[in-house]
Amino acid sequence: LYGLMNAEPVRLAAYRAAFAAAVPGKVVLDIGTGADAVLARLCVEAGAAHVYAVEVLEDAARRARELVASLGLTDRITVLQGDIADVELPHPVEVCTQGIIGNIGSADGIAPVWNAARRHFAPGCVPVPEACTTRIAALELPAAVRNGPRFGALAADYARRVFASVGQPFDLRLCLRNVGDSNLLTDPADFEVLDFQVELATAHAGRAELVITRDGVLDGCLLWTVVTAGAGQSVDYFREQQAWLPVFLPLADDPVPVRKGDRLHLEWECRPDSDPLFPDYAVTARLNGSGDLRHVSRHRGTTAGGTRLHARERTVCEVV
Repeated sequence: LYGLMNAEPVRLAAYRAAFAAAVPGKVVLDIGTGADAVLARLCVEAGAAHVYAVEVLEDAARRARELVASLGLTDRITVLQGDIADVELPHPVEVCTQGIIGNIGSADGIAPVWNAARRHFAPGCVPVPEACTTRIAALELPAAVRNGPRFGALAADYARRVFASVGQPFDLRLCLRNVGDSNLLTDPADFEVLDFQVELATAHAGRAELVITRDGVLDGCLLWTVVTAGAGQSVDYFREQQAWLPVFLPLADDPVPVRKGDRLHLEWECRPDSDPLFPDYAVTARLNGSGDLRHVSRHRGTTAGGTRLHARERTVCEVV
């Protein structure tokens, strides 16, 4: 997944354009630089005076430091290992970039990380990306997915290793590959807006009323990010489904029939309940004003098989 993200041409083009406008001659902070220090290197390519590349994972920081040295960039990029909340920088930074937005914008714990980094910002510090908006829409699953859900081999192996590290199976937050406009039942609404010009809220709630645009059946909600890089560039991960896939939150074990013109009232909450850094998400839906459908997706939890889809996915994971 890390490799896919770093090789996405649409994402890289958007960041390159934003860096070209923001970083020439500037001191830059790259949070979560990773082993390949991709964003840090793009900033140097765009003319940054110096980049402080911070990585919390020791092995990734070591590999990034070795790579920077092999490229002869140690005078332009300083790799620092540690938590951004504890790391000290010799200078305030004029641009801050990061690659730790999740499939839902806040899913990878960006809010507390970003807020901790703000003490390093010079006045007028430019964020790249500028914003990340998570969109939400009602979804009808493709029949093949509903009737025979299946992990790909890579995803199944990853899920097994996650279960092993935790010590038990639990209901994973699921992503869908290759869903399109024909699967949506409504236009999307904004679920979450992360504005990196300001301090980020670590919890939020919202609501929206979505109008069903065609007859069909309701299975749940789809969430995906739209990243505004800067310089007029953005990446819509409903259209660019490579590294960051849309998230599916199942609302109904049995699909709910809907008709064009029906109204779906959604309410949601995002709070770091099960983990102090990574948020949980809860969505409640009412169709035409009656009957609550609800799904809670926790970062850490003990529920296994809480929905029929999760029960099927767990079985698939165990046998693949």
